[in-house]
Amino acid sequence: MTSETYSLTWKETHKIFLSPYLLNEKNIFIKGSESIKELILKSEREFFRIAGASAIVGFENGSTNYFAPGKGIILGTRYLEKKQRSYNKETFQFIIYFLLAHELAHKIQYDSLGNKLMTPYCEKKMLYECQADIIAGAYLERLYKFEKKSKLYSEDLYKNALSFIYDIGENEDQLDSHPSHLERRNAVRSGIDFEIFNSGSTHAQTIRDRLFVKDSPSNHLFKWSINYAKYTIHFPRYTSKYLIYLADEDSVKWDTSAANPIVSYRSRFINISKESLKLFVQFKLIGVSRSSEDVRDINSQGDVSNKQMIIKPGDTVEFKGVLRWANVSTKIKMPRFVSIPDPESLYCVEPLKENEDEFHDCGPGNLSSQESIAGHQSIESILTLLNSASIQNFNDFKYGVPTISPGDKQVTYNTRLKLNDGYDLSIYQDIPVGKNTATLTIYDGDDESKAQNAFNALLAALADLRTNNIIILKDNFSSFTFGDPEKYQVEKKTVLVTKTKGRIEKSIYGKFKLTKLCFSASMTYNTIKRGTSIDISFDYDDLWDLH
Repeated sequence: MTSETYSLTWKETHKIFLSPYLLNEKNIFIKGSESIKELILKSEREFFRIAGASAIVGFENGSTNYFAPGKGIILGTRYLEKKQRSYNKETFQFIIYFLLAHELAHKIQYDSLGNKLMTPYCEKKMLYECQADIIAGAYLERLYKFEKKSKLYSEDLYKNALSFIYDIGENEDQLDSHPSHLERRNAVRSGIDFEIFNSGSTHAQTIRDRLFVKDSPSNHLFKWSINYAKYTIHFPRYTSKYLIYLADEDSVKWDTSAANPIVSYRSRFINISKESLKLFVQFKLIGVSRSSEDVRDINSQGDVSNKQMIIKPGDTVEFKGVLRWANVSTKIKMPRFVSIPDPESLYCVEPLKENEDEFHDCGPGNLSSQESIAGHQSIESILTLLNSASIQNFNDFKYGVPTISPGDKQVTYNTRLKLNDGYDLSIYQDIPVGKNTATLTIYDGDDESKAQNAFNALLAALADLRTNNIIILKDNFSSFTFGDPEKYQVEKKTVLVTKTKGRIEKSIYGKFKLTKLCFSASMTYNTIKRGTSIDISFDYDDLWDLH
């Protein structure tokens, strides 16, 4: 991979590259990397002036963008060419500004942290990436002035820009490189809001509460952004699993009358660790689309309430409050309550004394700094990751604050692992015996063709792993006919068949070789609701007779 790094001062760089020919608009958007370089060299002058900081910018013929000490900001021309083909001129210009802003933020981090930035523990790498997104958002607000709607602003640009930020979020399976889709978009939006607040907005008090700014933010962007990044990605993750959310059907109550537009909340948590934990959690309302479930839709922001507390080992705490929903309820938006365990919630669970050793464990996942590939993990990849888990209780995968429902004897843990269709892996722990089970939903719906495709993908994944990695005891699904239970037949006695009122189910049992990891895949057809679900569960158990 060749690198073109221009070790010149900022003024020398522009004296050489910003000739009248290169500034000719007709030459900027032609095909080829040279025109893109010209556009970037033109853009960086304005951007660095607005940001109040600068860095040398170079190029590599690759798909990676990064900052490196001694080299400056390096942009990949193949990455840029792909984005230029995918977006309109206005959005592509924003992408250039964002890349410059994000990588300039890394330079600022390096100036403050030194080599700690270059070799961070896995979780801290994600933290620094999130902080860079927040700082980038502040720089972009200085340039675009989204609230005041400068000449660069347009409604379509704002939507397209945040959609781009969402799309470059880390695939949920890549556990320790960059924040997730939602987290990256929220980070950039928080940076934009911070700069709006810092510029004396009429909405300053509302933004102050939402961003948890304790004092005047002037000149404190770096300090504030690292704390807000912790809330955004729930850093440090390893302590979150020790704080259990005690779910309650009456935890959120809505008064839907126009005369009293409030929502009351009550949230309880228990600390099951052996040390005291510091909890920060935000309770807030957002406005979501009434007609669309598109995850790229931009939510409006409403009332917030921030809570902090130190929770001693074994203690249970309760937070209560009231929020007003009127300002996020419109003809096109409806209010939604957000807090733990919602993936969009802001919270942080920290030990009283941070243990750096905890951050050595990267967990499973891809640590590549390159752009995320569209989509999420394949079934094959998740099966392989599960089999390679170093701890038999799936601690490598547990993410965020777990939940337990009233009267339940099972704790539900979140993970960052998702399939292409968005279904995710959940981990359940049976409290009395401490046994952990990981369950992956392959499909759940009433589209027979999608169910069949999902099931075929599962069979193919198991077939690929079968020769060297797994033993399958029961694997005959061939006679199952979707949508017509009367044709359902059993051809082999080795297939486990369950028939109950309104439901038929076939299951397959197996075991990964050389480990105690067993799996049970089941396909259930509901004859009443006419829906199909396909799940595969994993647990460590040496009691199964697989011979």
